[in-house]
Amino acid sequence: MPMKRFSFSIFLFIFCLMLAKAQTNTVSFNNDQGLLFFNANDSIPTTYEGSPYWDKEFKPASISCYSKELKPEIRYNAFKDEMEFKKEDKLYYLEKKDSCEIVIDNKHYGFFAYPFDGKIRFGYLRRIGLNTTTYTLLARETIAFQKGEPAVTSYREDKPAKFYPEKVRFFIKTPTDMIAIPEKKKDLERLLTNIAPDIASFFKQIDFKIKEEASLLELTQYLNALSKK
Repeated sequence: MPMKRFSFSIFLFIFCLMLAKAQTNTVSFNNDQGLLFFNANDSIPTTYEGSPYWDKEFKPASISCYSKELKPEIRYNAFKDEMEFKKEDKLYYLEKKDSCEIVIDNKHYGFFAYPFDGKIRFGYLRRIGLNTTTYTLLARETIAFQKGEPAVTSYREDKPAKFYPEKVRFFIKTPTDMIAIPEKKKDLERLLTNIAPDIASFFKQIDFKIKEEASLLELTQYLNALSKK
C-alpha cells in the first residue's frame, strides 16, 4: 500500500473520540497530584517467555502535564502501551494526554495519533531530538504477544507463550502531518519532495540508511535547517 501523509486535523478529531472511548474501561480517582487512571482489567498470562517491558523496573520520572510537581516511579508497558505506577500495591496507568510529555531514564515519550498499516493508531511514541523543532523524529517501540501452543504429537515440544519485540517504526511529525517512514528510500523521497526539493542529493551526501535511527535523525535536522531559511 503506498505511503500517505495524513491530515493532522483529522488526527485530532478522531484522537479525541478514541480517548473518550478508551476511558470507559477505567476507574479514575483524584488526588493532589492530578487525575490518574486504574485499569480494572489488567491481566497477562501467568507463564510466558520474554517480558512485556523493555525495562520492568519502576524508575523516577517527570511528567509535564501536571500542575504540581509529580515524580512517581514509572515503567513503560510496551505490550499494553501504558505508563504504569504503583499506589498501595495496586497497579495504575497514567491518563493519556496528547499534551503530556513523560521522561523516564532520559527517554522522552508523548502520546500521539499516527498512521500505521493504513489505519490511524493512538499511543506512546519515543521522541528523538529536541521537542521545540519544526520537524520531530518519533519511534514506535512495542512488544507483541504470541500465544502458546501444545504439541500436536509426542515427537514435538509445546510452544510456550512469549512476548517479543516488534520492528521499530519511525515517524516524522511536521507542523500539519505525521509522516510514517516507508520501507524504501524512493518512497520517502516522494513524500518529502515538497518539503525538501533536493532531498535525493542529501541522501547521497550522508549515505542515508532508511532503517537506521542515526540517519533519520540527520534527516530531521536537515529538514529543520531548511525550515529556518
